[in-house]
Amino acid sequence: MSVHRRCAYVCGWLARLCLMATAAMPPAAWADLAVTGTRFVYPEGEKEIVVSLRNTGNDPILVQTWLDRGGPESDLSRLQVPFVLMPPLFRMDPGQRKTLQLRYTGEPLPPDRETVFWINLRHAPANHDAQQRLQVVLSYVMKVLYRPKGLAGAAKDAPALVRWTYHRGAGQSPAYLQAENPTPYAVSLTTLSLRNGPIPITWTGLTILPKTTERFALPAGSTPQLASGAGLEFEAVDDLGLVMPGEATLQSVSP
Repeated sequence: MSVHRRCAYVCGWLARLCLMATAAMPPAAWADLAVTGTRFVYPEGEKEIVVSLRNTGNDPILVQTWLDRGGPESDLSRLQVPFVLMPPLFRMDPGQRKTLQLRYTGEPLPPDRETVFWINLRHAPANHDAQQRLQVVLSYVMKVLYRPKGLAGAAKDAPALVRWTYHRGAGQSPAYLQAENPTPYAVSLTTLSLRNGPIPITWTGLTILPKTTERFALPAGSTPQLASGAGLEFEAVDDLGLVMPGEATLQSVSP
């Protein structure tokens, strides 16, 4: 059986296993796969980068891996990405360590900005006998940034260079914040808070792609009364996965 067909087969098996998870396993079984790092930078010219894993639990697990561009999960045999992530499927015994190899296959990518991909790790208990049918499947998703050589500026400075605008919306359109990222670096924010009286409005898990404009809708029912110069506070993730606090200003308020 080919690698792609085997991955597709196991993906279906894991999905069926997930549907059987109508009852939770003991809490210790929920975090058996430990990953070193939360995001990964792939510099242009590198032969490969590695992702280190460890089974911290007391039971063997099955792990499935793949790389995609984000969005809804699709048939893994049809994914088209310019990388190979190996191995695609393996077993890890208790305490075992494993490294994944991610290799760029050379298809053209934009030379003037980072390109964002996502590593997916799905794991489930390896032992699934007939008397223990209720199992849990867990998935981790982590960002991979392909970084061309010679990009202007520095990735660590990019979060502070994002330009923010508040838009009230019109008719049935909700109000939103608009973020314009003029840099060639992807900006990842774990949190973004808009100061609005005693209770700030907060977003979590935001990604602002390089040289693009993104919109982030305000939560339903929130009606901030803002003037130009309102303050934002954020926590950005750097290349090492560390969270760095920062502040920004709404440069203008649009009707």
